[in-house]
Amino acid sequence: MGLFDGQPTSPADLPQRGDTIKDRSGRTMRHKPWCQVVGAGPAGKTCKTCAKLYRHVRGSTYLKCSAQHMTGGPGTQIAARDPACRLYEANA
Repeated sequence: MGLFDGQPTSPADLPQRGDTIKDRSGRTMRHKPWCQVVGAGPAGKTCKTCAKLYRHVRGSTYLKCSAQHMTGGPGTQIAARDPACRLYEANA
């Protein structure tokens, strides 16, 4: 799976109004939950309870998923409230 697989290809695929995040300079960034890229996981579970949640600390803390290729940019950030994906593993 490549870094850009599953990205929006038409206006209908773009995130809805509530699915945006802001970067450090206040610009609106598109945010597509990881579960929409790789498939939905267990119902009622979120990234916050997944063992693959990684806190990347560089001045600020950025949430990343260790199951995906991580970059230093905002494109691979996840939100703890995002629904879990099919790669979900419960915390021990």
